[in-house]
Amino acid sequence: MTDNKIEDIAFEVDTFILMMINKYGLDPLTLSSVMTARLVLANDVTGSGDDFRKLLEKIPAFKPKAIEAVH
Repeated sequence: MTDNKIEDIAFEVDTFILMMINKYGLDPLTLSSVMTARLVLANDVTGSGDDFRKLLEKIPAFKPKAIEAVH
């Protein structure tokens, strides 16, 4: 997968997230919990659930000094 394709996907996901927050009046944490649950299910069904859980464990616990704006 090319960097351009990854960037395109990221922009589309950002747009979708903002649309869902606005459409349903959700805060980002609530939407994150729903989306994470669905991603866990999708990975379990396709056989990559263990790897997905390992990936989630690798998320750093610190907050970066500069937070990028959502595209």
